[in-house]
Amino acid sequence: MIRADTFANVYSYNNTDVTSTFTCSSSGTVCTNRLKWKNDLLAAEAQTTGQGLPNARGTVSVVCVNPDGTNKTCSSSDDLRRVTVTVMWDRDRSRSVSLVTYVARNE
Repeated sequence: MIRADTFANVYSYNNTDVTSTFTCSSSGTVCTNRLKWKNDLLAAEAQTTGQGLPNARGTVSVVCVNPDGTNKTCSSSDDLRRVTVTVMWDRDRSRSVSLVTYVARNE
């Protein structure tokens, strides 16, 4: 989802919190990608079909970072972002998995 977007749009995903009640009213790429992710996470009949996750929720955090990985205040001249994607679900007990990756400007 974020990988296919431009570097300039990456920060737009910050504070994404996708739950079953998530809605998005614009027709932009970021909104479309958030809705697709919600639908992937919450596919109907998750437990019986093996598609989606029961009681799923997804979050995205994007921060601007220095080359050494320390956080910094964002500016238009930044070249590096740290993106953390976390997926949580509940089947018998709460579970979660997080992925942290860096996105660099190559434009």
